[in-house]
Amino acid sequence: MTKQLSNRLLAVTFAAGLILTSSALFAQVKVGANSTTIGANSNLEIEATNANKVVVTKDAGKLVIDGTAQVKTLPAAALADKSVSADASGNLTLRSNLTIAPLGLLTGPTRYTSDQVNVAVNAVRTGNVVCLEGYITALETLAPNENGNEFRIALIPGGYTPRVVQQGPSGGNFGPQHADAWEIYTPIIYTNGAVGFYLPDAEFTINRNVSLNGVCYIVN
Repeated sequence: MTKQLSNRLLAVTFAAGLILTSSALFAQVKVGANSTTIGANSNLEIEATNANKVVVTKDAGKLVIDGTAQVKTLPAAALADKSVSADASGNLTLRSNLTIAPLGLLTGPTRYTSDQVNVAVNAVRTGNVVCLEGYITALETLAPNENGNEFRIALIPGGYTPRVVQQGPSGGNFGPQHADAWEIYTPIIYTNGAVGFYLPDAEFTINRNVSLNGVCYIVN
């Protein structure tokens, strides 16, 4: 009886030792070179022959990469002149460093038509900054379609709209009114993408241009 009890205790002790040893072994995992050595704060280490490591830490679950990380989901040629950006959820997207989109016309009962104005303006985005390039031309003499002396005409496409309302800088011909083809103006860019400008005499005269070159802002 005593011998049987002793054998059972030995078996239980041996099994417990295996469990504890197994837990200790699998608490940390090392793969690759130098496989018998692992950092005290590493749950997982993958070591290259040049000693660079990829580590998942114990304390914060952080991924730590030695050396240079490379994106391999796209061919190398596709990465030329591109930027990787992250949204609020941490999703990564690949974006060209420079993208261009044309502005369109605002539509609605109080808006101008393509027979009244010509919009030849591009939104040029690099990173989180957009600059407008081009001009708007009156094809007939127009009165304001907003309060005061504001002419609200164009629409910026999605992905190029400002975070806050952008007003100014003013530009155009600062000499006598209509002395040449360029109107004095103060642009205003709304967060919904609407583009307008103020003219001091509240008249957008036929064949006159309003230049939006150099109007820049941070995107939404």
